[in-house]
Amino acid sequence: MGVFFTFLNAFSVFLVIFSLIFLLLFKRWSKCEIARVEKKKKELEEILNTADQMIDELNRFSDYVITNLEEKSSAVEEMVFSLENKINNNKEYLESIKPLEIKEQKIVKAKTIIPFQSRASTEVNTNWYTNKKNVPNESRNLKLQANSSKTAQILQLAKNGLNETEIARKLNVGRGEIQLVLGMSKGIREA
Repeated sequence: MGVFFTFLNAFSVFLVIFSLIFLLLFKRWSKCEIARVEKKKKELEEILNTADQMIDELNRFSDYVITNLEEKSSAVEEMVFSLENKINNNKEYLESIKPLEIKEQKIVKAKTIIPFQSRASTEVNTNWYTNKKNVPNESRNLKLQANSSKTAQILQLAKNGLNETEIARKLNVGRGEIQLVLGMSKGIREA
């Protein structure tokens, strides 16, 4: 029996030594894993910081674009108003010339002379509204595509009562783009 207890003691010592070695290896492995996780955490934080900086830059750029579009939109509105006034003035002028044209035709018929060509019957230069010095290229080329699906979704969500931030999150679009679409929509409805 003495051999059995000696074997049992030796086996238990071996188990204790094996457990201690296993614990030391596990501790070393866990330190490596913790270091690797910390490294990945720092990399993710850097990526998130970079993404935040990019988002901030995109928001600043979209604010810049919105500001410029609002300025150009107001300039276009002023031009349209000016052109409408000119059109109305020309209509009034043409209406005032019609009686003169009729009188001139009666005179020509009465005297049977070479027909008189009135100012109203001459070709009118219709290019007066395209004064290229006053109209910037960007304003002439500005188009709003109100039928696009993204625009329609933005307008529908805004109609449903969602604010700009909620719409931006839901559609994964920048807040500046939301502001641009809503601003352009508002400008079209007011015009």
